[in-house]
Amino acid sequence: LVEIASHCAPPRSRRVRPSGQRSAGFARRRPSEMAASSGGGGSSGSGGGRLANAGQRAAGSVAAQSMELPALGDLSVLHCCAMFDLGMALDIKEMARLLPNCVHLAEDTFLTIARLREPRWTATIHAKGAVRIIATCGEEELRVHAKKVARLVQQRCYPDVFFKRFRIASVMAFCHLGFQVHIDGLVDDLSEVVSRGPGSVTVNVPGREGEAQGNAATVVQVSEKGLLRVQKARSLEDAS
Repeated sequence: LVEIASHCAPPRSRRVRPSGQRSAGFARRRPSEMAASSGGGGSSGSGGGRLANAGQRAAGSVAAQSMELPALGDLSVLHCCAMFDLGMALDIKEMARLLPNCVHLAEDTFLTIARLREPRWTATIHAKGAVRIIATCGEEELRVHAKKVARLVQQRCYPDVFFKRFRIASVMAFCHLGFQVHIDGLVDDLSEVVSRGPGSVTVNVPGREGEAQGNAATVVQVSEKGLLRVQKARSLEDAS
């Protein structure tokens, strides 16, 4: 984010005055006052000093705005995907008959079950006992949903199943930076650029394990309008 912020234009600030009121800087002045202020070297010198001070204050405010970064709380999760095991082989056709809100095709070795009320989630159960669950929530809340899926299978189908080997597979999130991004300058400074499209660039960010493991890289898509989309992150910490 620090590298992206260095190529971003700070947002323009606009002063809004209440209707019917006139600012002191834009108040009408009499011709005699204008002539008095324009005449004399001392007045021009003080005016030059005021302009210099105003320029320094403006430069300082621009530098401060260019270093502002979005808070981690602005990151919104699109979906979080996790995997876990039930510990035994399953009869998918029999489970499709017993479980509610599920979809199973005759030629498939898995079924899909979904919760239709909030909080919603979708789980895919395979015949070998592997389960993949997706929901729009955080990691701990997704673990709770996964345990509910295992409990549902235990109550309706197989009393001997159990919940084990839960792990986060991927996290997709996005945030709005609040300023525009200079894509050309960002591409010149980054060496992990994967592809570039019209008005956006896709970057590979190595995970905490390092660049040696290619599957640990997080994919970040940056648009020139300031939209940051994070894909294939292994946790919310990696997405942040």
